[in-house]
Amino acid sequence: KRNYLLRVGYLALLLITLMMAYASVGLRSYGGLAQRAQRQAELGVAFFMFFSMFCVFAMGLVGPVLTSTAVGSERLGKTLPVLLMTPIGTWQIITGKLFSRLLAALTLVGLSLPVLALVRLLGGVELDQMVGVICLCTAFAISSAAIGLFFSTMINRAYAVILLSYATQMFFYAFIPFVLIE
Repeated sequence: KRNYLLRVGYLALLLITLMMAYASVGLRSYGGLAQRAQRQAELGVAFFMFFSMFCVFAMGLVGPVLTSTAVGSERLGKTLPVLLMTPIGTWQIITGKLFSRLLAALTLVGLSLPVLALVRLLGGVELDQMVGVICLCTAFAISSAAIGLFFSTMINRAYAVILLSYATQMFFYAFIPFVLIE
């Protein structure tokens, strides 16, 4: 049930974001064929920019939420010692928990691929740029989920893990580049 709500919420927010992109560009139906094609390309670029920013931001928010209870729930259910006694290695357990929880985030990236098909139809954006954004969203989802999983190994409370993960992301992605700018 949670997965379906996550998907519906993600797609609803993506639709609102694309409606804002459409409102920012706006298409007028008058003008020649070349002018209409140029306006469609501008709309495609606006859709792509809004989609890129939304997807990266959403993956940064969703990743820690998905992994916040990965290890803490094992500890609270008192199943962690049993899991550690299996012949599976520690790294295998952690990567298995990471990628099993990350599958939901990567499903969200896959659900937004029709938007890129629309952008491709409108024009103005090359295919390698689209692939780059998908790779960036995937890498951002993996890194944010890994941060959440790291704090999940130390803290049992899900809300504390999520807030600490967000603070760490703000430190890495906002504060450090701000300080390093000359």
